[in-house]
Amino acid sequence: MESRNQLGIFHFQSGKTYLITGATGFLAKVLVEKMLREFPDIEKMYLIIRAKDDQVAMKRFEVEIMKSELFKNLKNIHGEFYENFMKSKLVPLAGDISLPNFGMTSSMTFLLAQEVDIIISSAANTTFDERYDISLNTNIEGPRQLMSFAKTCRKLCVFVQISTAYVNLAKKGLVLENPFSPTIDIDAEIKLVYELKKSLHRDEVDQKMKALALERY
Repeated sequence: MESRNQLGIFHFQSGKTYLITGATGFLAKVLVEKMLREFPDIEKMYLIIRAKDDQVAMKRFEVEIMKSELFKNLKNIHGEFYENFMKSKLVPLAGDISLPNFGMTSSMTFLLAQEVDIIISSAANTTFDERYDISLNTNIEGPRQLMSFAKTCRKLCVFVQISTAYVNLAKKGLVLENPFSPTIDIDAEIKLVYELKKSLHRDEVDQKMKALALERY
């Protein structure tokens, strides 16, 4: 059996810079912990966290990641140097993936485009009774913005989209990671929402968008 040092994935990770969306979500936190524990030689991970500014993003990072019980093994490994290690590898950034440039300055997104080797898209809205316009904005427009950004990355080598299991809800048994064609016209859905919202009074939007979600799902 090959040793861990002989496996290509371990060599590949060394010195790589990541951009991870949905960083405070369950799956992304598990990923971050695993990566830091197994591949401590990675360069850094930029974590896009939904927040109004970097100060709030840092607060969420400290509470939801640094102090999370999930990271206890890393705390045991690094002891008194745990905080320094985490902050040397993880860079929280306030952002919203559904916005152009993720709502960041052009200088920040330019820096990211120069440094990022790997993008992991884990941001999604999985609330079952969410408004249809909000779900489309996060789950459709978000990945679109991320793909547009990915095309500007100078040395990008991997783009990973982590999707909710509910995407293939109707399938049973083993579901392989094969691409599949959408069963709806996304642009038509976005136009439908836009036109309906224009016709509604402000007080009606919330109820009508939730009703539309139930109808379209």
